[in-house]
Amino acid sequence: MNVEKKLDNFMRIAMDEATYQQNKVNADLKAEFETVCGDYKLKAEAAAKDKLIDVYFEAKKQTSREEIRAATQAKRDVIELRGKLQDEIFKNVEQKLREYVKTSQYKVNLLEELKSVCLDVWSAQIILMEDDLKHIKGKIPVGEITFAEADEDFIGGYKLKYNNNAFMDNTYKLKLRDSKRDTNIFKVE
Repeated sequence: MNVEKKLDNFMRIAMDEATYQQNKVNADLKAEFETVCGDYKLKAEAAAKDKLIDVYFEAKKQTSREEIRAATQAKRDVIELRGKLQDEIFKNVEQKLREYVKTSQYKVNLLEELKSVCLDVWSAQIILMEDDLKHIKGKIPVGEITFAEADEDFIGGYKLKYNNNAFMDNTYKLKLRDSKRDTNIFKVE
């Protein structure tokens, strides 16, 4: 073999070896790069997943707070509406009672009730509204029972004041107030 051929052969072998070494270095670098990138990718995915979980739970907490605020406001609105409805209903009831005390049926019922009271009570004062007092006068055996005109508007009914200062309130105004108090407008389910 001549020198040139030997030189060409040496060059080819050297180039093949260099190419082989270059390919090996490239493969090692690529493997190292993929390992490092894979580690960064795993870390980035884990960080993204943690951030996503944090954002999810924060959004869920915020939604829960907003739902609680909305539910609380809805309950307040219901209570306010019930209060307004109750006021309107009881204003209507009071108006109906005021109309009823002007009827002859009311006068008859009041007279019968007072006669029954007078059978059980010997000494007391019966307090009535002005119109009721005018209607009752002379229709009930008096004995030691006296009648007086009310100094306040209690719609209808009567008050009974015993001589020992015990007191019985059988007025429509009290019954209406008790009914309003006993109506549970604040119950929200």
